[in-house]
Amino acid sequence: MDPRPESERPASFNRERFLLRLVALVLVAEVSLYAFGAGVCAWRGAQQQLPQGGLCARYDNAVHTAFGVALNTLLALLGGKALSDSRRPPGP
Repeated sequence: MDPRPESERPASFNRERFLLRLVALVLVAEVSLYAFGAGVCAWRGAQQQLPQGGLCARYDNAVHTAFGVALNTLLALLGGKALSDSRRPPGP
């Protein structure tokens, strides 16, 4: 047992909180990346510098796919934790 009082003990690792913060971070990063790329494509489009079928034409699909993969992975981690907790016998 730890001889320190409970108020001085380090907090235990909360996996759910960590994963939810990670989901939020991924969402913010994806939206920021999408906004930056859309801004660059709009700027280049206004200057008539976009080739047909170039990067901006495929940008939306690529970002959507990356976003879906990241979100599904993190939600699977959360779901796996919920399943493991439901199979654990109740403790005191």
